[in-house]
Parts: sequence; structure tokens; C-alpha cells
Amino acid sequence: MRAVAHRPLGVEVTGLALGELDADGVARLRALLAEHGVVVLPDQQLDDPAFLAFLRRFGALAFTEGETPVPGFPDLNLISNVGRATPPRSTFHVDTSYVRRPPAYTALRAVRVPERGGATLFTNQYRAFETLPPEVRERLAGRTIRHVVTGVTPGPGAETDAEHPVFRPHPLTGRTALYLSTPRRCAAISGMDAEEAAATVAFLFAHSTRADNVHQHAWRPGLPYDDVYTGWAYPPKDWDRWGELVYQWVRHCVERFGKAEVERWSWEVWNEPNIGYWRGTREEFFKLYDYSADAVKRALPAARVGGPETAGGPGGTFMRDFVEHCLRGTNQGDRPRRRALLPAPTGPRETTA
Repeated sequence: MRAVAHRPLGVEVTGLALGELDADGVARLRALLAEHGVVVLPDQQLDDPAFLAFLRRFGALAFTEGETPVPGFPDLNLISNVGRATPPRSTFHVDTSYVRRPPAYTALRAVRVPERGGATLFTNQYRAFETLPPEVRERLAGRTIRHVVTGVTPGPGAETDAEHPVFRPHPLTGRTALYLSTPRRCAAISGMDAEEAAATVAFLFAHSTRADNVHQHAWRPGLPYDDVYTGWAYPPKDWDRWGELVYQWVRHCVERFGKAEVERWSWEVWNEPNIGYWRGTREEFFKLYDYSADAVKRALPAARVGGPETAGGPGGTFMRDFVEHCLRGTNQGDRPRRRALLPAPTGPRETTA
């Protein structure tokens, strides 16, 4: 299982077949959810029964009364704009927060998506709490918000409101999060009159949904993950033209940003060539590196040229062979150049399990 964390929240997990998930896999996903808030699981070919079987590994299911169930699968909720004159719209909210014991997780599976739009946005409520001004945290410490139902009509006897702490520690991580839903569902704050409560909820909502605290997930159902790595993953047909392309690109950067600025940059030749981002052989990659590094140095002799950013920690035998090539192999570029291995530019944080 490989996990790549995103900012400000979320983690994408690959190398995991949900239909074959064991108890250890469930525990790892629980831990990732607790740490990152959102887990994205691409390239999972699950039908409704398999999706339900996966969800039940995490506990009993809860269906929101008043929502539209999937025919034949009453535990699944259908969200669709098919056959509707007005497409469904939503705002930031916590699912079913108006019951005393809200669901621990929400699971979403894309079946069909539009050609554009349809993204799902998430906020980091750990960070929302941690970035609140100290005086606001102090004023709200120990208070509760009364959450009420909106948008659906529960049946007779169903819960329609509940009190929850404004600040809630996560049961697994112990980290405190701001527990907030859409303002329409936050009816009151303990110890405040209606006007002060409404203003406070509005402030908290705007604070937690700032652009720098939001992750936007774009859906891509039915595409094997290897097919969406990149559109350019093979060796060039003309190595000299490839070198000229890199040379001209570096010259453009120097003209655009200035020599002094570009000399401070670290140039990464290729990202994660030990997985699907590179479909050639290792020897072809080493040749690509030689031509690319040579072109960078010809355009900017003082450039800082790094090695590849490999997936899976140290990169295993791929990085070992690459270093061996740099130390003892033949430079296949146009001219000799110094082989200085420098850290590649910072990208997404990566963990392996």
C-alpha cells in the first residue's frame, strides 16, 4: 500500500484492492482517515454489493432518513442530477450532525460524472481549530452548538436536533477539531443570544472554508490508475531535439525570471521514473537524464541539477542503479558536465506502508 499525502488535507492510497482488504488494511485506513481527514482510493472497480461489503468492514451503516436510496440497496444514498431540471447543489456541511451519535465516516463512490464540474470539496477542521485566534478559542472553550436538521424530512420519532461541543477531540488521534456544519444547521451556541451565536457561526464557517483550508477532489471513475499517470512517459524519438527543448526551456526561464533567480532553483529531470511515470527502460532513463542535465548546464552553467524523485522512499534498486550510472557510467549527453546530486524540489509528502 502506498499513500501520498496532500495539503491542506487528504491522502491518496494506491496498491490496495478493497475487495481483498484484511483487518490490518482496515486498521491502516482508519489511521489514515484519522490523520488526514480524507482518503482517496482510485482505480477501485466496485459494484454496489462490493461497495457495501467494504463499508461494513468499518462498522454498522447509517442511512440518513429523507435521502434517496439506491433501488435494491437501502443502505446506499443516490446523489444525481439525471432527470432533474435543477441540479443538486450543496455547501460545506457535516453529514447528519443533528443526531446524538453522528456517523464516523462518509463514503462516496462515483458511478458517472459530468464532463466538467462535479468536484467535491473538503475542509481541514483540525487546521481550522488550530488557526483560530487564541481569544476565540478561549471564548468558545466548553460551549456547544445545537445542530438541527435541514434539507430532508425525517420520519416520525427520528432525531432532528442534537448538542455537540464546538471543539471535539478525535477519538483516535486526540487532536482537536472545529465541529461545525453549514450555518443553517447551527441553530444556537450555548451561553449566547441568537444574534451573537449567528455572528459567531458565520465567522467560524468563513474561517474554516478559506481557500487555503480546502481540498478539491475531481472524480475520475473507471480509469485504471496507470492510464492517468501522464500523457508523456516514453523516451524521445529524437534525443538531440529533446536536448534542444530542455535547453530552450531553461533559457526561457532565465529570460523570464532572471539569471540570479533561476540559479537558485533545483532542477528535477523526471518525477518518480521507477513507477508508471516512466515507461522506458532504466538505461533509456539514464540517457534521458544525461541529455537533460547537459542541456540545463549548457543554458545555465551554474544550474543546480538534481537526481530523480523516486516513489517508495529511497527508490530501491532504481536509485542505486542511477547513482552507479552517475559515478561510473558513460555520459551520453552532448558534452561532459559535473554530476552533482542535489535534493529535488519539494513535492507532495509521501509515505509507504
